[in-house]
Formats: sequence, C-alpha cells, structure tokens
Amino acid sequence: VFSTPNCTLCLKVKKMLEELKKLYPRAEIREMDIVSEDALALNKALCARAYLPTTARAKAPAVFSANRGLVGDDITLDALKELAERARGLAAPWELRLHKLLDSDTVALEQYMTYTPLVIIGAGLADGINPCAYAAIIFFITYLTYIKKSRAEILLAGLLFISAVFVTYLAIGVALYGLLRTMGEVSVTLNRILYSVMALLLAVAVGLSLGDGIRCLQGRPQQMKLKLP
Repeated sequence: VFSTPNCTLCLKVKKMLEELKKLYPRAEIREMDIVSEDALALNKALCARAYLPTTARAKAPAVFSANRGLVGDDITLDALKELAERARGLAAPWELRLHKLLDSDTVALEQYMTYTPLVIIGAGLADGINPCAYAAIIFFITYLTYIKKSRAEILLAGLLFISAVFVTYLAIGVALYGLLRTMGEVSVTLNRILYSVMALLLAVAVGLSLGDGIRCLQGRPQQMKLKLP
C-alpha cells in the first residue's frame, strides 16, 4: 500500500484495508510512504508490471498485489477483495525480483517531466494567492511612501517582506508535514481527530470573517472580531 499522511482518500483506504484484514486474516499488508526513496522505485516497477498508465505512477493511495494494482478512486472494498482473491498463492509485491527498479530521482524526474511549464506556473500562482499578505505589503508600501522613503528603500522592504513570508510559510509547511507524517504512522484515529479539529477551527474562522465583512459593509468596523485586513 502506498500512501501519504495528509491524504484524506488514503485514510478511507486504510479503513477498507482494516475490513479486508477481517475477511482475510492471513493476508499481510505493508504500507509505504510514497515520498520515500524505496517506495518511489518500487511503485514505478509495480505500475509497469501491472500495465498501469504512466499517469498512475507515484500516486497515492495505491494498492498492489504481485501482478495487479489499484490507484485512487479505483480502490473500493469489492476491488480489494478481488485483488486479494487473485493474489492467492502469489509472491508478495515486496518479495518480487524487479530488475527494472529505478532510483527515486529517476522516478521523480519522469513524473515531473509530464507537467508542462504552464501547469507548473499556474499552480504556483494559484497557490500563492494570499489576500492577507497582499494587504500587508500594500500597507507597507503606502506607509513607506507616506514617510518619504526612496524607491530603492521601498523595493528593499518589499523584497525582504516577500522573502520573510516565503521562508515562514515554507518552514510552517515542512513542520506540519512532518507532524502529519508522524501522526499518520502512529494512529489513523489521531490523524482523523487532527483533521476534525482543523476543520472546526477553519469553520469558526470563516464564520467570524463573514461576520466581520457584514459589519464592515454596515459601517460598523469598530465591532469587527478578527479585524483582518
């Protein structure tokens, strides 16, 4: 089984595998993080062995037997039962002598080569939309202009702000990914609790933000709760 710790569909697949284990107590199921070096190479080889399209490579969740594989939405409990039935008497996927295993760098390179420059640029721009950061930098530029700072100083302040935001978000993202990865290895239930808490906090923040927007439109900015820009 190939998965990632921050994948909602992977959690559903894990639940299916728990049900499958009850039906096939002697079945041995091993899980690998798709971003690990060994997992990438094994995934590529198993996809080739199962004659899956190249678009299915390095994707999670994915479940393989010795000669078949299921990826993404194709993974259902019925499909897993069929996979288990057809795997009777066959070697486990991790025991196969796959001579065409590629190193993880090659697998990752092949995967990234399928993305066009426009797709990469578009994804970066879409992911980079941050209203709060835009509001903050507009405020900084306006303030610096008001106190008569030169264009060079304004440019330097803008570059420093952008760099600080990038480094901060990157550090937070790496830390959260590591936390989710660790929690995913410890307990699926704990992972679900974290997702539920985060969803609840997000819902509360959305509600408060919408309320602030309504108060602002009604001319009552002093009553705003979050006071976000």
